[in-house]
Amino acid sequence: MTQDLIGKRLRDIRRLRHVTLVELCDATGWNISLIGGTERGTREMAFHEAVVYARILCFCLNGFSRTAPDGQWDINACLLVYPPKA
Repeated sequence: MTQDLIGKRLRDIRRLRHVTLVELCDATGWNISLIGGTERGTREMAFHEAVVYARILCFCLNGFSRTAPDGQWDINACLLVYPPKA
């Protein structure tokens, strides 16, 4: 799996959860260039970062690679119950 594909899937999950890049930066404490670079596929995501994203955006950690039998990425299979925004 490429950095580009992982970044695209992270961005897709973030957008599905209606979380802006700035909100994700606030929640993680990381700067926008770090998260933006990950989403664009220009930097490799560290495992500890994936754990934080999964916790904040409520998805299974294997969500980046979970696919349906036909090989298509199944975004809904990786989502956990997401609490409503305050």
